[in-house]
Amino acid sequence: MTTKELYDQYMITSMVAGFEPIEVERALGTTITGSDGKTYLDCFSGISVVNAGHGHPKVIAAAKAQMDKLVHCSTYIYYSPSAVGGVCPSLSKIDG
Repeated sequence: MTTKELYDQYMITSMVAGFEPIEVERALGTTITGSDGKTYLDCFSGISVVNAGHGHPKVIAAAKAQMDKLVHCSTYIYYSPSAVGGVCPSLSKIDG
């Protein structure tokens, strides 16, 4: 099956009008590379890459360091000091 056929069969895609006909193989910075070898400027850059771009070394290092400690902790079942002690106090001061 093609990637599009797999999406059609297994993914919920009703939340978007359509997909770009690009099968992404890899990404770095603001550029994505399709499986056909063509490169594109990623003007969408959604979740996790909004400000830093794809594969930013500092983001990768921070993610790897966190995953060495804990990949996920459900904060409505357990207490996670890193969840509330890290960025939460700073975020709470943002006036918005």
